[in-house]
Amino acid sequence: MESGRRGVEETQAPDVLGQQLVVLDAALFQAVENNDHDTVKAVAQRLADVREEIHRISGDAPGQY
Repeated sequence: MESGRRGVEETQAPDVLGQQLVVLDAALFQAVENNDHDTVKAVAQRLADVREEIHRISGDAPGQY
């Protein structure tokens, strides 16, 4: 049963990560507009984390897509 649960989680993960990218993109835009350097750094780090997670799930090497 555990393998079935994992399959569902991995199937949903790209959608969740995609939603996070949309939210983070908007947050980054707002932080740049507000000239908020600390928030820009934090959002940029989170974007990097999400990218790494996407690469881990997809099996692609970074920069491959």
